[in-house]
Amino acid sequence: MPLDRPFNAFAGLSSPFGRRRGFSPADLFRFGEKGTALIVGPTNCFQDAAGTTPAGAGDPVGLVLDTSQGAGYSGGQFTGLGAENIEPALGPYAAIPSEITGPNGTISIENGNIRVTSPGNTSCRMEIDFPVESGKAYSVNTTINSNFGAVPAAFVDVTLGPFNQSFFGVASVSGLVQATSTGTAKIRLYPRSGSGPTQQAGDYVEASAFSVRELPGVHAYQSDNDDYRPTLEQDGNGNWYLAFDGVDDYLVTPSITPGTDKVQVFAGVRKASDAAAAMVAEFSPNFSSLDGSFALRAPVTATSNLGFTSGGTTRNTATASDVSLAAPVTKVMTGLGDIPGDTSTLRLDGVQAAQNTSDQGSGNYLAYPLYIGARAGTGYFFDGRLYGLIVRFGPNLSEAKINRTERYLAQLTGVTL
Repeated sequence: MPLDRPFNAFAGLSSPFGRRRGFSPADLFRFGEKGTALIVGPTNCFQDAAGTTPAGAGDPVGLVLDTSQGAGYSGGQFTGLGAENIEPALGPYAAIPSEITGPNGTISIENGNIRVTSPGNTSCRMEIDFPVESGKAYSVNTTINSNFGAVPAAFVDVTLGPFNQSFFGVASVSGLVQATSTGTAKIRLYPRSGSGPTQQAGDYVEASAFSVRELPGVHAYQSDNDDYRPTLEQDGNGNWYLAFDGVDDYLVTPSITPGTDKVQVFAGVRKASDAAAAMVAEFSPNFSSLDGSFALRAPVTATSNLGFTSGGTTRNTATASDVSLAAPVTKVMTGLGDIPGDTSTLRLDGVQAAQNTSDQGSGNYLAYPLYIGARAGTGYFFDGRLYGLIVRFGPNLSEAKINRTERYLAQLTGVTL
């Protein structure tokens, strides 16, 4: 039979020179490197620190997801979650899991659901214990029912770190909580609509599902009220950014333990003012007095400059000063820190703009939170836009990988390299 096309002995085999997939921030963390990748946009930003309400244009932002470990949000649910911390997580239940108790009430199984019935004691509740590790975030979901009031609802309290959350009069709970210590956390379900109403004998709360799963990554949050939160905005080119007001806005991550003496920091930034020194990102509450820290600043001092500081037991700063850097100005900023190499390098829009090779002392970058938009939430407030921030602790990157990361941030920022 004649062939309708030439025979190809290599058909079906992939070529090592084939089309390359697009860059992802997760590419920088493939071998367990510590850090965070905060990519700004509606799919990663939430109005509240518990991640219950996605943010849109003009909304305050209390949580930005770290995408370096595959975390995301789609269809009203967090994605990239780990295994269940409570087993079994879903009903119908034939037996009561050991993690669930009913203090000051009677616990039972009704139609496959776990129920706690009150004898009229206001503190009657259902408690669900689950293990947590310091610095990790957990997606908590419960489906509940109560006979209290006209609407089946309950008062729910999640006790865990700065994300202690109270939900009044709800039939389900879905939120993110952040552990600040290792141990046991609790979900408490009360058969009443709020913290005030008194339970009556026979009031009950029951649950048909519990889910507690780790959301991998180092997520940035602001657990105070909206006054301290940047807002999510979109520029004329359709690029999303966080708007920091230069007065009191900031975000913070849990403590990161780098275990290394090298760091790479990438940020898409628009500096709106040169009125005062400001922090785009600072690793530690105060790099000036704390070893093993870094800072990305815009500006370094109240003038037309940008800078990056790195250090172990001593510190040095790479500062670029030029009239072209006067606010307002938009740049992809890259800070490369190498403590044993005694180098702090600042790149702007893909080109080295400054380098300092004075002594940085010794040691690794130490365990600190990463503050974004301010120094520890108390000063040096950044006035401007942040389109994205990637911090990677690990071996020095090749020039090619640095370039790819900068091009990625440039696309988010609307900068041409």
